[in-house]
Amino acid sequence: MGMFDSVFVDCPRCGIKNELQTKDGPCILGKHTLVNAPPAVILGVEGVHTCEHRHFSKKAGEIIDIGCGKEFEIFVQCITKAWVDVRMQAV
Repeated sequence: MGMFDSVFVDCPRCGIKNELQTKDGPCILGKHTLVNAPPAVILGVEGVHTCEHRHFSKKAGEIIDIGCGKEFEIFVQCITKAWVDVRMQAV
């Protein structure tokens, strides 16, 4: 069984929480949202996804799909800032 990280995203149409798995990043079975995911993990879920939240129903004895089945897209913009400054000398 391989390791991965998960990012939980609410479908913009129906609001169902979708678990998107990625092998980008540390792959330590981390659980994240779009707000707190590390850059490497968030880049792994960029793109088009289908809302298909599934869970096992004990009552029905089978896996039930409660997602709307519609597509949504995740866009990622990573911003990094770097600069050079004069090094202050000790007096």
